[in-house]
Amino acid sequence: MTDPTRNEASANGALPELPAIVGKPLAWVPPSAGTTAIATALNTLFAAALRAGELEFLAARVMNVIVRDAGLGFSLTLEQDRLRVRKQVAQPDLSIEGTVYTFLLLASRKEDADTLFFRRMLKTSGDTELGLRVKNFLDGLEPETLPCHRIIEPLLYRSLALADGVDGIRRHLLRLRGG
Repeated sequence: MTDPTRNEASANGALPELPAIVGKPLAWVPPSAGTTAIATALNTLFAAALRAGELEFLAARVMNVIVRDAGLGFSLTLEQDRLRVRKQVAQPDLSIEGTVYTFLLLASRKEDADTLFFRRMLKTSGDTELGLRVKNFLDGLEPETLPCHRIIEPLLYRSLALADGVDGIRRHLLRLRGG
């Protein structure tokens, strides 16, 4: 079920964003540690898909992932049947950009990629066919088959609820200030 306040917020373009103070510590993480952690998480999460060759479309292709409000950006490619994460490249084949909230909506399946794209919450640029293959891969995932699903799913929903709650407080304070 979709939260009506979230729909109202997204229709007005006022989506919850990671508070700047939360993003600050991310800047202190050495880039190599961040990319190693992301690569480990993605390779673990998609281990079965990697074994089945379902991510072959990323071989010799580079996709940038940009999480604006977290100040996080990295490139993703497939090499030797493993997802490799490195710093962003200037000329990726595909670039996907959004906020933490947008990616939480996508990962939790509260919203699909098409909806996020048409609401301009998720931005893509580059190779349209590659973007469609990434979308189809994500749409075809059965969350309950992913490792740690019983841990990840509640965490995603709690994160969304927290973001909605913080955003509700922010909007209430803005109304009190007359803004």
